[in-house]
Amino acid sequence: LDDICDLILRSLLAVANTGVFWNLDDNPIPDGLDPTTVKEFINGAFEDMGYLGRLIQVRAYCEDRSELVSYCDAAGILLQNRGELHFFFLV
Repeated sequence: LDDICDLILRSLLAVANTGVFWNLDDNPIPDGLDPTTVKEFINGAFEDMGYLGRLIQVRAYCEDRSELVSYCDAAGILLQNRGELHFFFLV
């Protein structure tokens, strides 16, 4: 029974809509990469795990977004200041 429940749960999670929250202060963009490449890596990681659902959005937050906003916008990553984090959960 446990194996059947595990299989059903994995099947449901594999097609669920998913969003990613990215703390850029603690986990900055790695040297030599840009937000578009990182987003591609995120998408690839979900595919590697067998995820078939839709990635809704990658949302990033940091203390000062001024230097990163244009790069993240171009990559399709929603970037907000850390103080605006509470809005993530209202969307």
